[in-house]
Amino acid sequence: MYADDDFKKGKAKPIVVLVLLAVAAVGALLFMTMGAEKDAEVLSPEKAALEKKRILVLPEQEQIAEFRKYAAGSQSPYLKEEALKRLAWEGDPAGVDLAIAALQDPEQKIRSQAALALSEYGLPAAEKAKPALLAALKEAGPESKPQIAWALVVLREASAFGDIMALYRLGHLSKVQKLNGSMAFDPEKIVQLISVDQLASMHKDESPAVRQLVATVLSRSADPKYTDQLIALVKDGDKSVAHQAAPGLGKIGDDRARQPLVDAMQGLSAEDKLPYLEALRDGIGTKGLVVGFDTVSKDTKQREWHQTEQIFKMIDKLADPGGAEALLEYAKKNDHPHWQFRIGNALADVGDLRAVPFLAKRLRQDTQKIYGDDSDYEQLLKRDNKEAVIAARMLSDLSVLYPDKRDAIREESEKAVWQWVTSLPLPHANGLRALSAMGSKLHLTKLREWADPKDKLPLEGQQPPMPDAWVIAQSALRYIGWMKDEQSWHVLEDQLKRREKKLDITQEALNGGGIAILGMTLRGLGVGASDGFAEWGDNKAFKPLMDYILEPKEHEEAREHACNALAWVATDDEMIKVAKTIEEHSGADKKEQTIRWCLLSTLVQRPVPGTAAALLPMLKPDVELTLRHQVARAIGKAGLTPEVTGQLFEMLKDDSLMLDAGLALMLGGTPDVAARALAGLADASPEAMLELQELWYRSFGYWSHDDLDKGHLFRFVDNAVAMTHVEIKDQPQDWAKVQLMRQFDNLMFDNGPHSFTRVVLRKKLIDMAKGSDADKRAGAIRTLLFMGEQGVLLSLRDVDGETGKLASDAYHDLLNPKVAQGVKEIPKDAKDGE
Repeated sequence: MYADDDFKKGKAKPIVVLVLLAVAAVGALLFMTMGAEKDAEVLSPEKAALEKKRILVLPEQEQIAEFRKYAAGSQSPYLKEEALKRLAWEGDPAGVDLAIAALQDPEQKIRSQAALALSEYGLPAAEKAKPALLAALKEAGPESKPQIAWALVVLREASAFGDIMALYRLGHLSKVQKLNGSMAFDPEKIVQLISVDQLASMHKDESPAVRQLVATVLSRSADPKYTDQLIALVKDGDKSVAHQAAPGLGKIGDDRARQPLVDAMQGLSAEDKLPYLEALRDGIGTKGLVVGFDTVSKDTKQREWHQTEQIFKMIDKLADPGGAEALLEYAKKNDHPHWQFRIGNALADVGDLRAVPFLAKRLRQDTQKIYGDDSDYEQLLKRDNKEAVIAARMLSDLSVLYPDKRDAIREESEKAVWQWVTSLPLPHANGLRALSAMGSKLHLTKLREWADPKDKLPLEGQQPPMPDAWVIAQSALRYIGWMKDEQSWHVLEDQLKRREKKLDITQEALNGGGIAILGMTLRGLGVGASDGFAEWGDNKAFKPLMDYILEPKEHEEAREHACNALAWVATDDEMIKVAKTIEEHSGADKKEQTIRWCLLSTLVQRPVPGTAAALLPMLKPDVELTLRHQVARAIGKAGLTPEVTGQLFEMLKDDSLMLDAGLALMLGGTPDVAARALAGLADASPEAMLELQELWYRSFGYWSHDDLDKGHLFRFVDNAVAMTHVEIKDQPQDWAKVQLMRQFDNLMFDNGPHSFTRVVLRKKLIDMAKGSDADKRAGAIRTLLFMGEQGVLLSLRDVDGETGKLASDAYHDLLNPKVAQGVKEIPKDAKDGE
């Protein structure tokens, strides 16, 4: 006590001073040592980047362990941000507590990332974060406050509503981004904090942003009791508010709601009307767009036509299953042949069987008679036969989608299709496909004749054009196989033997001149017969196809079709034998390479597990480059075992093999494996990464029913999304997702035997999304988002339960996409290796 008194006065005994000085010296030494150790732990930005690169190639659980350490530590703000993000993406429970702790970090940037991570976890995982978020909101700086507020919105913390709305009025919430860089703000989530009635009472708020929010939410609710508020909002002086109120009035749909909407759009130019139409499309889909038909100007026929066309283009692109009833009602008001066809096409596009009578009617009509010469738009329709071709294609797709309804489809449409087919100079392939798909026998006699012409083959030296009989034969052979016509089996076999043994019809020989027409005729017969066997799918075609493939004098394209057909007639054991046969043709000459390439196409066409063991030895530097790429595809598409995955990761370290190993891992691994493989290429040159983009893109383009039924499609989608989480030199790798999306856009037409069109895939995914299998349901909605299927996701939002929730989230993500970076433009007609 006395010593303390003396110390406070500035006086002390000498011995006390010495003791204190000694303690101070020791303390200073300890402080300096601890400070030095702490400084040693702090990573420079360069070292942090290297550490991130090291971690991202580790297996999933090892990554999680490493990121937990960095999320809890202070060695690197850069790695702490990264760790919080990665743990949230992985759904790691420990990451919730680490994010809660990070809300007190001295750096606002870390707090912001912690809040975004908690938003990613959502409910119920991050429920316990609410008190910490509320506390953080009170002392948050401008860099983190919007993100913390948004996390409270996601976690439905109603007590923060006042603060949240204050930030919303300032426009801060609308700028919040998710961890992946896409927009986070979703007005639907605001309603979870207060009732719709409370929000409706704010429809006269002085802030346009608030009125726009009210309009958006009331439009989604579309309850007739909010008609007055929506009418007031559609008349709002701020056009962005008026546009958002339009869907609500359109959805309510009675005269009282509809008329103010029509009045608001009436007389506007196409440019000024477009925002209303876009709001109607995004808010309620095709039903809203059909309302737009009431606002079409009838001042002149031309203006009426072009404004109607504007709306139909939007309907076509949207592909909304929920708009069928509205379209059928509109069909009663507009009986023009073109618009009647467009209605049928729009119905068929979403797999609605009520399209059949519209399509059949169009096939019965004579294009030259139903369209006149008084306008440029009808003259254009008279000059092509596109509508009939599309009608036939859609009838094919509907027949594929509804095997149990084929009798009804056939009864209503087969005579119309046959009438159209026989009215043409040459039968159109889509007509033959439609008749075959619906099981019609009306065309069978002629199909047999067309598949097996009695004409003599073209002579050597014969000049173009190719005789019509041989042009028709190629398609007829495919569809005689689709019909599984036993009487015609020998016809398919015979076409593979039509070439005289001494005759060489390879492309090189045809380029020599003299036999081009004969050679291309024989090529067409080989293609048609191979496709016919593929459609038939009978195992007894395996030997004749294999014999044809191994004959070096046959045309390469015809042999490739035979290899593709082999995939659909071979047993799984035979597919493994195919892989071994590839090994047997390991010579360096062109003939051996052609066989290898061809048979690799078999394994890419229908991937079968168990083929990797025979193919892995071909992934070596001295194998021709394009062959090696095809080997990588065949290995990857079949799916990877842990053993094969390990071998491929070892190859990833070899500069000469890294692209092929990476491609196989990205195609065949789990999402974790695909992301790790891409991260493992962080040191590859920019040129190599651009080449990898094209290899990935060229790995798709043919989609089979097997790809969907066996889950390959979902694997490719999930892997592409996982790769967007990889950053190389701090740039997100969005290219895998974008390049795969581009290949989905190429799905409009039939791509060969056992393939599906976008119409068929869309309807199958809709059924999966509504089904009882949780994994398929989630996978279907992820894929629909990936494909950009706005209309489907819009309609699925209204489905009860998990489907509606998943679809709502997917729909928000679709309308608020992240801007992709570093994506290579790839010409559609370029080929792999060129």
